[in-house]
Amino acid sequence: VIIWILQSCDFTFRFNAENSILKSIGQFLAPIFAPLGFGSWGAVVCLICGVVAKEIIVGTMGIINNVAGDISTNMLISESLLLSSSALHLNPCSALSFLVFSLLYLPCISTIGVMRKEIGKKWTLIAMLIQFTIAYILSFAVYKIALCFAVNGAVSGIISVLIFVAIVVSLFIFKKFFKSKNKCLFCPKNKKCGDKKC
Repeated sequence: VIIWILQSCDFTFRFNAENSILKSIGQFLAPIFAPLGFGSWGAVVCLICGVVAKEIIVGTMGIINNVAGDISTNMLISESLLLSSSALHLNPCSALSFLVFSLLYLPCISTIGVMRKEIGKKWTLIAMLIQFTIAYILSFAVYKIALCFAVNGAVSGIISVLIFVAIVVSLFIFKKFFKSKNKCLFCPKNKKCGDKKC
């Protein structure tokens, strides 16, 4: 109900789907996601609604594109995303990037509530920031690699995949090389510890 109100009403809570609250928020945040290939207000609105529950993303796509949500028209929802008149307007590369990002960006709000209860507010915010950052980086990489395949052909795409894998492997090697083996993580200031349990 809250999502429907936000999608249907403006900031004065009058029915105005053309200038709804979610559309205004989506247009404000859209430039952040432009490097990922889906810098449209519709895609951002779907991600905002997806925080409530990931499955709401598909329903939001149908609502934004004026497609009925029954089972017989599921194909129409996917087809409507590729239309130039769509609020999302995804091409195959940006659709793949959107898929990766929407699967990784944030857990649903019930999971966030459990995380806050179990690990506290501070660590929940840190975990969410890490998750969002990882999703952004991977989505960016997937979009650029997909563009290499689509625009420059298979050889360019394979080279870009190999470069990405080399960067990831080098980061893990870098971390392992500088990781201290003789220090205890549980002692103050990471000093050497004689406790065998550590």
